[in-house]
Amino acid sequence: MHKFFFLPLFLFSCGIDLQKLNQAPSALRIKKSKLDSISVRQDIKLVASYESLKFHLLEKSCLNCHGKESSVALKTVDLSTKEMVIKYADDIYYSITEGQETGILPMPPLDSSSPIPSMEVGEVFKKWMDLNYVDG
Repeated sequence: MHKFFFLPLFLFSCGIDLQKLNQAPSALRIKKSKLDSISVRQDIKLVASYESLKFHLLEKSCLNCHGKESSVALKTVDLSTKEMVIKYADDIYYSITEGQETGILPMPPLDSSSPIPSMEVGEVFKKWMDLNYVDG
């Protein structure tokens, strides 16, 4: 059975007129190119570069609490820009490696719902630091 078989029935049950939906402005419809860019985003290779680390480390484990749009009251460190990540790089590296092992200032905190970065992410972050924050 086709995976979209029940979609029209679901939309109808929600009171959505399918003919009006088809006539909706293109901005309201999801285009295949948009879906392709979303799937490509998940395949970012883990390398010593800011963009890669932003995806594999910051967006997954840090920016929920340390981003511009964080709802957490303790936004003492904003890691939403490359400059701020560089400024706090030593602290970030400690927190995601030794901090996790010792339990002293681990980030994300052990009781957080954010995933703990893998050792590989920590090693790549250190490599990026060693390259003086030049994408390698």
